[in-house]
Amino acid sequence: MSGRRGGRRTGRQDRSGAAGAGGAAPPAAEPGVFFKIEKIAAFGFELGPIEFRRPRHFWRALGLTLVPSAVVMGGLYFVFLHHPMESARAALRIARYDTALTRLKAIPDWLSGWPGLDSLREKAQLGDHLNTPPQDWSTLGQRLHELSAQAPADADLLVLEAALAIKGGDFSGAGKSLETAVTADPANAQAWFLLGLVHDLTGEDGDAIAAYRRAVDLAPQSPQYRSNLARTLLDGGAADAAIEQYRQISQFPLARIEQALAHWARGEWGEAAEAQRAALAMLDDAKLMDNPANRLGWRFELRDQAPPNNGVQLASLADKRCYALLGQAVSRRLAGKPWVLPKCGSQEVAPLAIRRLVADDLCRFVDHYQPALKPAASALRRALDQPVCAPPPAAGARSAGRLTQG
Repeated sequence: MSGRRGGRRTGRQDRSGAAGAGGAAPPAAEPGVFFKIEKIAAFGFELGPIEFRRPRHFWRALGLTLVPSAVVMGGLYFVFLHHPMESARAALRIARYDTALTRLKAIPDWLSGWPGLDSLREKAQLGDHLNTPPQDWSTLGQRLHELSAQAPADADLLVLEAALAIKGGDFSGAGKSLETAVTADPANAQAWFLLGLVHDLTGEDGDAIAAYRRAVDLAPQSPQYRSNLARTLLDGGAADAAIEQYRQISQFPLARIEQALAHWARGEWGEAAEAQRAALAMLDDAKLMDNPANRLGWRFELRDQAPPNNGVQLASLADKRCYALLGQAVSRRLAGKPWVLPKCGSQEVAPLAIRRLVADDLCRFVDHYQPALKPAASALRRALDQPVCAPPPAAGARSAGRLTQG
């Protein structure tokens, strides 16, 4: 049996069809560089140059380069940046600009170029300047305008715009900014608080209460939010509900002063005097009064002024203390105890604005709620040189309130 086995071929067909048998094929031309990265540099790290010569190696090489880089960047973020940046964002939402700056200082300088870090720092610095006297309002307003032009929907910047508008009496403009802010960031407690303040200043008590409640729900430990809610309830005649809110507030003298007014409405003179005593103890605590919430000015509206109403503003610690002292003396007199008009610091007589304030309190929370004590309240007003009560507000009109300026 014979057979034929196929022999092994010694040549190879090239693309032109010419046999390569018996001679070496010409070398293929080396392709040029397909892709090249001169350098990857970020936060002090450099990598490169990187060349990819054949397309079939491109994705492998790119993966070997970028995946470790992404891992490094992610690690840097979670180790050095995640907590301070998230803490700063949370602090901005409750207007604790000092806390935001402190958190951001924990980030190492070599990471200062991280995306979004400059924006957080600028907003915190601007907010801190707005709340720390003396303020250069023109310069602050110009810088805020520049930042807002770059990020018109930024809720934190809209809140700062609204704060400046409220200070300037532009409640309509402030309201528009705040409506946009709470839409962009529904968790921004300061935006809800200032929106409540705008409604409060323009006599829209129902809307004010709703906005204040949102602020309180988002930031229950921010005393000014709950204090403004309580005051609006008190001005609406809900003394019991107001006291319930005031009792949940600590380390905030304005809340104790206003709680005393709610006790006046209920004829509880001893409880009123105790709340005023607690307020005075806080006002004498220098460290406590350096808290940003306690550095805010107190704005008081008077019943004889229609909204929007400039009322009386107490910014200095001396004036705040004078108001508390005068209220405590009145509580003692209403309880049937001996009393004298207190001195306010070096002044023999309390400033006229503060005497007007206490007389207004007597009209609204003693004459109105405790008619049997009208003669005693009238005698106290004469001692304050403010003998006459303004007429009660018309039905549906705003009853004056105490508002913390944000």
